[in-house]
Amino acid sequence: MISVSHLTKYYGSLMAVDDLSFEIDEGHVYGFLGPNGAGKTTTMNIMTDCLSGVMTMQITYAARNSDFDGFDIHEGDYLALLDGKLLGTDRDVSALLDGLSDEAASREAEFITVFYGEDVNEEDAHKACDAFTRKCPDAEVNLICGGQPVYYYIISIE
Repeated sequence: MISVSHLTKYYGSLMAVDDLSFEIDEGHVYGFLGPNGAGKTTTMNIMTDCLSGVMTMQITYAARNSDFDGFDIHEGDYLALLDGKLLGTDRDVSALLDGLSDEAASREAEFITVFYGEDVNEEDAHKACDAFTRKCPDAEVNLICGGQPVYYYIISIE
């Protein structure tokens, strides 16, 4: 879901966007219609600028042996990714979660959302969430059952 609430933007004394609010539910497609100067592009630019501060972390597994980015990867290893780049591999998910939570702390994350996948039980998901809460005590940390296949965890940090 995308939610925009009371968005207002001025360029000097010119109001380009005036108290705009809307929600877009998952699975829906919307478009902006309006005359030139109505604030369509400004709204999209503000929304995409907000995404630039979001980092994505993932934990998945190796389906086969390989060598990637200097890592010797073995089938069944867990893989930690940070914005699509391989951060580390291990046989222990908790070790990778510890490293990812260190990374979140070093970036002074304020908002952390942990989505856990279909192969993760609720108890383990809470332990993963606790790792981020311990390392980032001032952050708002949320745990959501994403139910995603392949990825044990998808974590967003802002």
